[in-house]
Amino acid sequence: EMAEKLAESLASPKIFDFIELSKTHGIIEMVAPKKLVNKTLAELKLRTKYKVSVIAIKRKLPYSKPDGSTDFKEEIIIGPGPDDELISGDILILLGNNNDLEKVEKL
Repeated sequence: EMAEKLAESLASPKIFDFIELSKTHGIIEMVAPKKLVNKTLAELKLRTKYKVSVIAIKRKLPYSKPDGSTDFKEEIIIGPGPDDELISGDILILLGNNNDLEKVEKL
C-alpha cells in the first residue's frame, strides 16, 4: 500500500526524485510549495509540524555572461540553517517518514 502511495506521489509534478531508505522512510526532492516561499526555515518549523528534516536546498541563481546574456547556475545549500529563507523555484531535499513526506508534498 505504501509503495502505491509513493508511486502516486512520484507522479506529482512537485516531486523530482524519491530515495527509499527503508519501508517507512525516504528522501524526496521537491519544488518548494508556494506556501513556504519567502519564509525562513525557523518560521516554517517543518521538523516540528511535519517531522521532516530539510537536508539541502537547490537554488538556481541568475548571472550575466560575458556577452551580456543571462544564464543560471545551481547553488546547493547543504544542511541549511534556521535563517535560510526559501525563494520561488527552490528545490527542497527532505528526509522523513514516508507519511510525513506525503503531507508536506500536499502543501
